[in-house]
Amino acid sequence: MLPDGTPVRVRSIRPADKYRLHFGFKRLSEQSRHRRFLHAKQELNKTELQFLTHPDGEFHVALGMVEQRLFGFSGKGIGVGRFIRLHDNPDTAEVSLTVADAYQGRGVGKLLLAYLTQVAIENGVQRFLFYTLGDNRPMQHLLQKTGWDMKSEIELGAITFDAQLVPSDYLSNVIEMAEQPGRNK
Repeated sequence: MLPDGTPVRVRSIRPADKYRLHFGFKRLSEQSRHRRFLHAKQELNKTELQFLTHPDGEFHVALGMVEQRLFGFSGKGIGVGRFIRLHDNPDTAEVSLTVADAYQGRGVGKLLLAYLTQVAIENGVQRFLFYTLGDNRPMQHLLQKTGWDMKSEIELGAITFDAQLVPSDYLSNVIEMAEQPGRNK
């Protein structure tokens, strides 16, 4: 559940999510696409959709968040978080978060990051790399709140954050609060 009481479900991305991902991307504002891909990407091609919807669960982990509807049916997709391990250094993974514009600022990215961190630590990932634009203050703020030991490097208007993963009380509390049944703010 999001902090505002919106019921959500987080689950692994699967091949059947191709169309949900395709149309979700089309609904993103230009600013959201730019922040996610660090350039003005207009659409996802077939190869990208194939890759993004076929994570292996070990080297490529992708979680999707959907609104939970009555009787357990999934509503619209509202966010995706993923990490992809580096081939030459598999204890390090690159992380990305994408949140539908209407859900930004509502705790979606924070919750996806919390679950991704949990999966990563359980599977031996020790470091996360984040690439973000210098003007992406919401992402920078989220990373600062984790309490991780982090190095940052700025180059050509983009910031690379290199975070040493350790269990985070902040992120553990995010999951605990989200999983409390009937919780309302």
